[in-house]
Amino acid sequence: MNIYVENTKNKIEDKLGKIVKLSNSLSLFKIPSNNSLIYFRYSKLFSNKSGKYKTAFYGLRGIDLDELEKNPNSFICF
Repeated sequence: MNIYVENTKNKIEDKLGKIVKLSNSLSLFKIPSNNSLIYFRYSKLFSNKSGKYKTAFYGLRGIDLDELEKNPNSFICF
């Protein structure tokens, strides 16, 4: 986990209590105090060979998105 995610996670824990990582994911956490989910992801821009066009990659996993969809109190944090 990178320093930005760790800092954000610590701030959330200071306000809402312990965050629990879900066992089937590296980036999906539950906040038991308010029954919400938070998904920490990253994005990256790639250029084509000429450098003219950029493509975005968000690294979202389908199984994690399925879990988020089940909970109306879910958030994606980039």
